Amino acid sequence: MFASISSLAESVTVRRLMTVQEAASIVCCDVETVRRAIRNNQLAVYRIRGCIRIAYDDLMAYLEAMRCPAFATTNRILRKGVENGPSSGEKTVNAEDFRRERMMRKMLDKP
Repeated sequence: MFASISSLAESVTVRRLMTVQEAASIVCCDVETVRRAIRNNQLAVYRIRGCIRIAYDDLMAYLEAMRCPAFATTNRILRKGVENGPSSGEKTVNAEDFRRERMMRKMLDKP
């Protein structure tokens, strides 16, 4: 009986769990930001006797899910030819469409 318990204990890996405050300090954000991610089911947590604990791997998975590619954060005029939409949910506007729209607005504003 003791041999099976010791072999089971050796096969179990213990995950380092951290508090919400520790997770917020690792991510360099406010504690409420981490709590909001938990409430929105964006960050997986363990609830142990009313306490919230976060695994390091789950925190890194959350960060990776929140990552925006570099092209999505640049100026939309500079991204001409990129077919992926902007990260803000607006419609994609290339440089030619932007110039055409600006010219139309100028023409409509003239008396």
